[in-house]
Amino acid sequence: MKSNNNTEKLINKKEFQLFKEFIAVLSEHEGKILLQNDLLLIFKMFCRDKNKDSDFYEQSSVAQFLSRIQEIIIRNEFMALMYRHGIGKYRFYMLRQYGEFMEKIDPGAYLDIKDTQISPVDKIFTPLHIDFMPFYDFSPSIKDKRSVGKGIRYLNRYLSSHLFQNPKEWNDKLFNFIKMHSHNGYQLLVNGSILSDFDSFYTELETMIETLSQKAER
Repeated sequence: MKSNNNTEKLINKKEFQLFKEFIAVLSEHEGKILLQNDLLLIFKMFCRDKNKDSDFYEQSSVAQFLSRIQEIIIRNEFMALMYRHGIGKYRFYMLRQYGEFMEKIDPGAYLDIKDTQISPVDKIFTPLHIDFMPFYDFSPSIKDKRSVGKGIRYLNRYLSSHLFQNPKEWNDKLFNFIKMHSHNGYQLLVNGSILSDFDSFYTELETMIETLSQKAER
């Protein structure tokens, strides 16, 4: 039967006792949300107290596991953590007391724990849930993980490619974008009641450039 205990998958069996001892030390920070730097600092002090060398601090399975934790919420009976298993990819775990069992939880459950962590214990509240997916309906999706963190460069390549593939569609979009800007009822860039489409806008733009060029030559 397949085990649901993720500590067995992520922590070397030979290091499991030390992992449990570190979790006991970590539990002393009950009620806190620790970020990665805080967590690694506590682990460094733990390794020093246990007379562990730099190899254990940097290369052990415990170190590798901790280096992928972005934040950890410490409660009395459990710890909830955000684990970065790949570029832009996260898993959420609940680590039971004493570090003997760790199970996956869904992002919603993790956020609920985080909400109750920062709210007063005697206050009953209804969490605010915001669905950001509609904002992504018309935006390009990043499929290559190497592009994560390079959003501006990726977007520039995406727009350049589509501008050349379908110039009419994008010219119309650009025209509609600059046409919509106004202040106190006055158009700032283009008056849409005079120039109704991109073709008329482009014709007038060429005429204006030619007129300005002739004046500059005088």
